[in-house]
Amino acid sequence: MIDTDAYVPNDQTSNGEAKGIEDEGKIKMMKARSNKRAANRGDRLARAALMCAPGSKICPPDRATELLEAIIEPGDRVVIEGDNQKQADFLAAALAKADPARLRDLHMVQSVVPSSQLKLSQ
Repeated sequence: MIDTDAYVPNDQTSNGEAKGIEDEGKIKMMKARSNKRAANRGDRLARAALMCAPGSKICPPDRATELLEAIIEPGDRVVIEGDNQKQADFLAAALAKADPARLRDLHMVQSVVPSSQLKLSQ
């Protein structure tokens, strides 16, 4: 799962005006960042589709590392989770096989780190 920055709106005054936002430039900047993230998401989904069979949304397990290299970009926050530990271990192993030159400067978010996933932090 790839996490993106979320914008939480400021409190509003009694007359409905936002407090804490000094000028329209900040609002425009936040909208531009949101548009950039939306476009980037589309690019990532298009790259992911190349890893799947035509007309399918399922990536074969043997291409998991290629899929992760296609959708994860340097500087991304990465959370390795699955419906169970076996899936999380599979994703961790696939990520550990990835080319470190392509997947660099990642921010790994893990609540519990089993020994099978320790290789990722090295």
